Amino acid sequence: MTKQDIIEKINTTVAERFEIATTDIHPDDIIRHKLDLNSLSVLEMVVVIKRQYGVIITPRDLSGVVTFDDLYDYLFEKLKNQ
Repeated sequence: MTKQDIIEKINTTVAERFEIATTDIHPDDIIRHKLDLNSLSVLEMVVVIKRQYGVIITPRDLSGVVTFDDLYDYLFEKLKNQ
């Protein structure tokens, strides 16, 4: 899976799940602010990613995933080593 594949899939999933347009998602957007996430919503996003990619984002790793670009990079790194 290429990084572009990950970007497109994440953007589509996030847009559907959080009811925003994919065109409103930009790599440098802060995820929590863009999606107006509370703690429960963040957990929901982590579960969706686990289901879709089989990747578990640990609380420690989650603290480093601030922007969408961080999320894309994180998933790309995890998936290329599988």
